[in-house]
Order: sequence, then structure tokens, then C-alpha cells
Amino acid sequence: MRPDFSFELEHGRGGRRRFAVRAGVGLWAALLLNAIAIADDDDAATIRISGSDTMLQLNLTFSEAYREHTMRTVVLDVRGEGSSVGFRDLIAGDADLAASVRPMRDAELARFKAEHRKSPTEHVVAYALIAVFVHPENPCRSVSAGQLRQLFGSVEPVANWKEIEPGFDAEVVPVGRSNSSATYGAFAKHLFNGAGEFRRGTATANGSRAVIEWVGATPGAIGYSGLSYETEAVRALSISVDGEPVKPSAETARDGSYPFTRKLYYYAADPGAPKVKRFLDWIAGTEGSRLVEESGFVAPE
Repeated sequence: MRPDFSFELEHGRGGRRRFAVRAGVGLWAALLLNAIAIADDDDAATIRISGSDTMLQLNLTFSEAYREHTMRTVVLDVRGEGSSVGFRDLIAGDADLAASVRPMRDAELARFKAEHRKSPTEHVVAYALIAVFVHPENPCRSVSAGQLRQLFGSVEPVANWKEIEPGFDAEVVPVGRSNSSATYGAFAKHLFNGAGEFRRGTATANGSRAVIEWVGATPGAIGYSGLSYETEAVRALSISVDGEPVKPSAETARDGSYPFTRKLYYYAADPGAPKVKRFLDWIAGTEGSRLVEESGFVAPE
């Protein structure tokens, strides 16, 4: 019969936690050493993450899983008010990690260096890939960025698919997201680069799954969403880059060849802090990568 063990653990905030473990001595010892290592870290109970609203749900997913991983001794304090706010908090010392959908700007880096006498470290957490979907009856396999602007945009819009794919006579039905959606903003930025807008009459779907359902039910529809939402009811288009079609995939997201991809970052103020290092190592491991993929992103290799 395996013995029961219980122990109490104090941490920096003066609180006490009691743990009961039914296990062999070897497993109990490993768990105890891990808990002690966490508790020995100053302010080990909280890792403050501030920044991107696009990454908010992913960060909340990390928070729940990591709390269980650390036997509830570490809590992630997550805020999602935008990448710029995350960098502001990192500079001010109000965040351990800044979550961002863009690299740190030179001015932000200069302010951080002036305040902390060192540079933060950059960590790629995930790749966000936006795929463009059509109905399976649509014979089109690849489009250029210019053709996509005609299919979705208000400048020289294409009304019928036969202008893009001769022989396919169907009205173009662009399907998108509401302008409050982070996917909407990211796709518009990549597609128009500040020099255009979506055409009037673009259908607005309530969520990524709704985009897929709409496109799958409408032969002339074209919509965009995360690649992870692809089903047999739709087909993802390749994007022509310098005349060569590039398929949306984990590989083309990681190597940067697929154009509708962006990196999601953590910037660490003090990556050597034990609680931060342990968390970043966990993110880069098997469990963190699984959660990234399940959240609809592509995990770094």
C-alpha cells in the first residue's frame, strides 16, 4: 500500500498552502522539490502578462493549464488591452511579460533600456496564419494578392468568378468578420496595407466557424479564417507569391513564405527570473505547443 504524505508550504506573500499526495516516495520527493523551487522564487505566486488582445484567449488558456501544472502555486495575471499597453507596462515594471502581435518598436526598446539598463528578450510563442477559403465546386486553386484585393476590396472589385477563373460563372460573395475582430484587422492589414478597404456588401459572419459554414454553403463565396477551422466543406486557396503558389501550412507559416502570417511574441523583462524561465520553458515544451495548436495557431518548432 502506498503511503499518504501531506506537507505545508510557505511562499513570499506569507500565505500557506497544504498539499496531500498519495504516491510512492520517489514521486512525492520530485513533487516536493518542484514545489519548493517555485516557492523559493520571490513573488512566485504571480506572473504578470500584459498586452495583445489577440493573444488574450491563448494567454488565459496558458493560465489555467499552468496553474494546474504548478499545483496551483503559480497564477498568471493576464491583461489584454493591446500590444502597446503591454510594452508600456513592461517598461514601467508592471509586467513580467509583454504579449504582442508585433515586434517591439525602436522607441519602446530605447525607453526600456533607459529604464532597466538592459534589453528585454524576444520569444516567439506562436504563428497566426489566416487562410482564404472557397467552396469545393470552385475550380480556382491559387490567387495573387492583387486578385484577393479585387475579390474583397472596393477598388476595381470583381463581380463574377469568371473574371478570375474562366469557366466558373458564379457571383463573388465575400464573407468576412466584424470590424471588432482581431482576424478582421490582421487580414485587412495584410491585404490592403492601409491603402484600401473591404467592399460594401461584404457578408459579416459571427465567428470563424460561421465563415466556414457560409462559404461551404455558397458556391461563389470566399472567406478568411484560421487554417485550423478548415473542414471538408471548404478548400483553402494557395496565395501566389512572385508567380509561385504557396499553400497555407504550418511549414510555410514558420518559414515566412505564406504571406498572411504573423508572429505572436512574448517580451521578457527578466528572462533569468526562475518563475519566468520555468514558464517560458513550459510554453516551448510539449504541453505548451499542444495548447498553441488547439487554440488555432501554429507552434514554433
